[in-house]
Amino acid sequence: GAVNAGAVNAGAVNAGAVNAGAVNAGAVNAGAVNAGAGAEGHAVAQTSGARASFRRFYDYALGLTHAVQERLGEARPVLERALTAAATDAERAATLVLFGRVAGRQGRLTEALEHLDEAETLLAGHPAIARTRGDAYAQVWQWAEAAEAYAAAAEVTHGDASLFRDLARARGSAGDDAGALEAAQAGLRFAPRHPDLLRSQSLAFDALSEDHEGARAAFLAHRRVDEQPELLRRCQRSVPNCDRDRQPIPELRLTP
Repeated sequence: GAVNAGAVNAGAVNAGAVNAGAVNAGAVNAGAVNAGAGAEGHAVAQTSGARASFRRFYDYALGLTHAVQERLGEARPVLERALTAAATDAERAATLVLFGRVAGRQGRLTEALEHLDEAETLLAGHPAIARTRGDAYAQVWQWAEAAEAYAAAAEVTHGDASLFRDLARARGSAGDDAGALEAAQAGLRFAPRHPDLLRSQSLAFDALSEDHEGARAAFLAHRRVDEQPELLRRCQRSVPNCDRDRQPIPELRLTP
């Protein structure tokens, strides 16, 4: 009986040891699972944080690119930070296109083309790259090159009347009146009352010595009345330094 009791007790001890081992092993396994989940969650949080950081810098820089020309330089340090925070080729390409836009508007053609060529290696064939290249050429009045770039963007972009506006203007300025007419009429299919397209169409008909009173009448019917000179005169009469000051891009600084 004593032996049997001892055997039973020993069995109980052994069973307890096994159970304890199983519990400990389970605890270790659960810890491993928890550690893995924590690491994965941390990685996801880091990725989300990086993307949020990129969007913050990119959106801020995008806003600054709409400033007047003399303040465009303020976008550059923000673009540098966006480029550092970019995690994908698409994000890097988008930032480089903005760099190209800033340089192009500043008349720095060589720098603009370098940024855009680099963006092309990351996101080949995107129409935004070709269009920004066209804008850079147009800024320094290289109209033939601008027209070529706009035409490349138009081949893969459909329904953008403003792109055909720029293409018609570039072709007309380069002396390609037939091409300007073609571009203007292509854009008018999407925006039949677009005043700039109607103007380009009318000018192209005049340059081609084609009598088309309907085109001129359409332009005159839908042209924008330029109120800027009158607004400026009113401002000059009542506001000191009105002819010199410009409204900056509004900035709202947020604190935690």
